[in-house]
Amino acid sequence: MNGLRVTDEATIAVVKKTLDEIVNKDVCAAILTAKGKPQGMPGDHRAGLRELTADDDGNQVDLGYVGDVTEVKVKLIKKGDRRWLHPRDLAVAEGLDNKPYNCERRRRRG
Repeated sequence: MNGLRVTDEATIAVVKKTLDEIVNKDVCAAILTAKGKPQGMPGDHRAGLRELTADDDGNQVDLGYVGDVTEVKVKLIKKGDRRWLHPRDLAVAEGLDNKPYNCERRRRRG
């Protein structure tokens, strides 16, 4: 929808489960093989967001379970030591309503 992703409840459940339970384990296993000491941390433990209800032009949109990142839990991330795995990109984070949301990368004007 106008270049923004749309995600329904069933899809976000599959995405979250896949990232948290499969991809996270695979990445941690690869790091262990390289003699690292990873500790996986799901995106919803690292950031918070609000549901995205308007596009870049201010038009109301219903994108389902899609949101904009509103906070990065820096203290939590810093609390971990260098053994933790902190992926650079967030795909899923927790909304103010405690539900998982697909993180939308907003186009920045300027």
